[in-house]
Amino acid sequence: MSVTITEGTNELYVYKLGPNVELNSVVEIPGYLDTHDGEKQIAEGAKAEVITPAPTLEPATIAEAIALPKGSKVALAGTVKSVDSAWDSQYGNMCVTITDGTTDLYVYRVKTQLVEGQEVVVTGYMDEYQDKVQIGQGSTAVVKEVVYDETATIDLTQCTTAIEGKKQAWNGLIVDATAGKFALNSSQDWIQVNAGTVITLKVGEGAVVSVNAYTSAENFTIAEDDGTVTITATANDYLKTISVYYPVVFDEATTIDLLGFEGTLQGSSGKGNWNGLEIDATTGKFGNSNGSWLQFNTGAVIKLNVAEGAQVTVVTYKADTATVVVENGVATITAVANDYIKSITIAW
Repeated sequence: MSVTITEGTNELYVYKLGPNVELNSVVEIPGYLDTHDGEKQIAEGAKAEVITPAPTLEPATIAEAIALPKGSKVALAGTVKSVDSAWDSQYGNMCVTITDGTTDLYVYRVKTQLVEGQEVVVTGYMDEYQDKVQIGQGSTAVVKEVVYDETATIDLTQCTTAIEGKKQAWNGLIVDATAGKFALNSSQDWIQVNAGTVITLKVGEGAVVSVNAYTSAENFTIAEDDGTVTITATANDYLKTISVYYPVVFDEATTIDLLGFEGTLQGSSGKGNWNGLEIDATTGKFGNSNGSWLQFNTGAVIKLNVAEGAQVTVVTYKADTATVVVENGVATITAVANDYIKSITIAW
C-alpha cells in the first residue's frame, strides 16, 4: 500500500509501504528518500513500525460515520435492516445494510453471520464504492444477545411483521421461516406458524419452555442444547405465547393469593406459569377472577415445588372440589368439580 504521513505540519508520500497500516496510526518508517515527478517521497520497500495503533472511532450516528475520511476505523451500533447477500460459507462473509433508525449504511462482506432484525455493533473501516460510502470488506460484528434468564411470557402477537421465506430476529427470538411462515392472523390474536418454521431463543440454566398453541402443543417440538432452545413446527398451527419458566421451590410458610392472577387459561390456551405455579387448564378452566374468587373448573391442575415435609391446603368456595397430593417435592392440586378457588397455603 502507499500512504501519506504527516507530523502535523508537513506531509510526505510513502510509495508501496509494507506492511499495511491503519489510517491515523502513529508510525516510524525507516527508508530511503526518492524523487518522483519532482516531488520527494520515501522509496518502495520501506517498512512501518506502529508506535500507536489507530483509534477506533465510535460515532454517535451513522450519518457522522459517513462524514469521516475513507479508511477511518469505526465501531457502529445499529440494527440489521436487510440481508443483501446470503452468508457465503466458502469465504465466511455476507453483505448487509444496517440502520440506526435514521440513516442506513451498507456493510460489504462482514465476517459475522447475521440475521435481519438483530442489534449489532459493527467494527470496520469506512470505504467507498461507486461514490457510495460503505463499511469495507473484512468488518466484524458483535450481536446484542438476549437471554431469557428469568420467568417470562413472550407475547408473539406483538410481532406485526410477517416472516416468510427468510430468517428474522424479533424480541430475542430468531425466527427461521425459510421453509415455513410466521405471521399475525387477520384477527391479530394468534400467530400463524406453518410446518418447517423454527424458532430459537437463549435461556438460563434450568429453564422450562412451553408454547401456547391453538390446536395442540404437540404440533411443536421443543429441544434445549447448551442454553439454546429450538422450537420446531411439525404441522401448521397457531401460537399465542412462548413461556419461559424457572421452577420455584417454596421452602417457607406462605399463602399464595390467587386473586392476583389476571386473565383466563382454558382449552388450547390453557397452559401457563405464574408466581412459581405451573398451571394446566387445557381440560377445565382457571381464571376469570371476580375480585373475590377465581374460577377453577374440573380437570384444571396446579403444580408447585415444595420443600420436604410441606403441608399444602387450598381455600375453595365449596368443600371437596379439589384434591391435593404432595409427592417427591411436587404438590399437585386438581379440580374434581367446577368451583372457585382463592388461595394456596404452604406450611410445616
